[in-house]
Amino acid sequence: MPELPEVETIVSDLRPQVQGRQITGVRSLSPEIWELPADVDGCSLILGTRVVAVQRRGKLIVIGLDNGWHLLIHLRMTGQLLLLPPAPAPRYARACFELDQSLALWFCDVRRFGRITVTSDLNTALGRLGPEPLSAQFDASFLARRLHFARRSIKSALLDQSVAAGIGNIYADEALFVARIHPATRACSLTGEQFQELAAAIKATLQCAINNRGTTVANYVDANGNPGHHQYALNVYRREGKPCPICETPIQRSRIAGRSSYFCPRCQPHNEAARAMPPEHRQRSTCQC
Repeated sequence: MPELPEVETIVSDLRPQVQGRQITGVRSLSPEIWELPADVDGCSLILGTRVVAVQRRGKLIVIGLDNGWHLLIHLRMTGQLLLLPPAPAPRYARACFELDQSLALWFCDVRRFGRITVTSDLNTALGRLGPEPLSAQFDASFLARRLHFARRSIKSALLDQSVAAGIGNIYADEALFVARIHPATRACSLTGEQFQELAAAIKATLQCAINNRGTTVANYVDANGNPGHHQYALNVYRREGKPCPICETPIQRSRIAGRSSYFCPRCQPHNEAARAMPPEHRQRSTCQC
């Protein structure tokens, strides 16, 4: 957290206000959050440059500078990127990029897990990321090819950023609910129809969250300091014990892929429960493992 919809919201807020502006000052308040090339003074590389692009890649905010270098900002669990005046410093401020016209971009993080990377080689820095889930490249055929022999759970596969850049715990659980797939199901056991449903569910789930300006369950706020609204539209995430919005069965929570996973045991049957379903409701497995 934040995941793709939250980062997309922040980037959309930043782009019209930051793109084209000059960085007139750089303050590093927590040196441990910076990742810099060896023997490089990051502040001197940034100071005086002009922002030429503000983009998102996966969960990363990518700020392009006119000298060919880039800032990659990863908010991790509790990071925030806020547009505020240069003073006073907001709570938990870790870095500040002062801009012209008395504006500043503040990086705040209560737990200091976030990172700011300075790089001139964007392809290498982003090379391990898979396709964007909202792109045309990301479809049922891609998922089937990528996960055909994957014995791990589908929840684990969706959290793998080389499979889908930007999906995290919230939207993996939400998309699997929409697709009616139990999060512990082996990826290689999904049918072609299930891959179709899952690809469509991922796109619809992410787009809905973007429309709602992200999910605020803890620290997330947009670039203007406002919380998102999608937490009010969640079907299963953090709703353990509450009724499923489809069948009213209590939502369950289980530890899957090292993360808390939320699902409806009736709408998302797993293994034995799925085999106990009437034959007309079963789907043929294509697992090759």
